Amino acid sequence: FVLPVGPEWTYSLPSLVDRAVDESRAAFTIPITAEEPVGDVAPSTEAGLALRPDRERQRPWWPVPVAVAYLSVVALLGGQRLARNHRFIRHCKRLPGVDPGTEAVVRDVCSRLGVRRTPLVRVSEELPAPLITGVLAPVLVLSRRQLSRPDELETVVVHEITHLRRGDLALRCLQWASAALF
Repeated sequence: FVLPVGPEWTYSLPSLVDRAVDESRAAFTIPITAEEPVGDVAPSTEAGLALRPDRERQRPWWPVPVAVAYLSVVALLGGQRLARNHRFIRHCKRLPGVDPGTEAVVRDVCSRLGVRRTPLVRVSEELPAPLITGVLAPVLVLSRRQLSRPDELETVVVHEITHLRRGDLALRCLQWASAALF
């Protein structure tokens, strides 16, 4: 995450640390201006520059194109993930709604758990398990199986609303962004 291109990239962590260390060493270097030898050591005009960084060093040409290529791939992968997620959320929002009794259970669970924004509740014939998706406008999708068993409905809703309450959806977005970076 911190080393997107490698140690030779200008703004990578190792480059910044090397630069800071070199600058701090240069600040503590005392130039020797004596013309006479000290002991059996001959005078040197570069004695004070021994620890200073080599400012004349040529930078390699490849870090910038590699960084551009890397960031392009990150943008492409991130864009693909966002598009797929957006399509999935739209699909979930178009699913059929649930009966008023199920909506009441979801509202009750949200109020008990302290969740202010009640998610849109939908039902799916194809999904085998319930899920909650959408960071900004959450959608709770229940499978038809949960609706046929009222004794398990509240447990399932509590579980899914807990994901919303803990911020798991935002954490999932961070995981997706990290996966795109890596």
